[in-house]
Amino acid sequence: MDYQPGDFSFVKEYQYEFEYDYKVINKIGELAWNKLKKEEKNDYIMEIINESMYPAHIATSYRLSLNNLIYIARNGWKEFVKKYFKETGV
Repeated sequence: MDYQPGDFSFVKEYQYEFEYDYKVINKIGELAWNKLKKEEKNDYIMEIINESMYPAHIATSYRLSLNNLIYIARNGWKEFVKKYFKETGV
């Protein structure tokens, strides 16, 4: 099945949080994706990203979401989807 970028409907846990955060990054734009790709710390764009992510994150969902976004920034959406299905066996 083909999933459009940002459609996390295949995700069992934290689907809403991941979709919310993905939309935030897309709204900020290419600059945000590039910052995630490099995982630059202590950067005002990264501060904006962190402060704009889903407000009710728990530590686990926050870290998973950020790791997913970094993976997507570095490898692309299709590779993320493949990796998710491979790791979860869904």
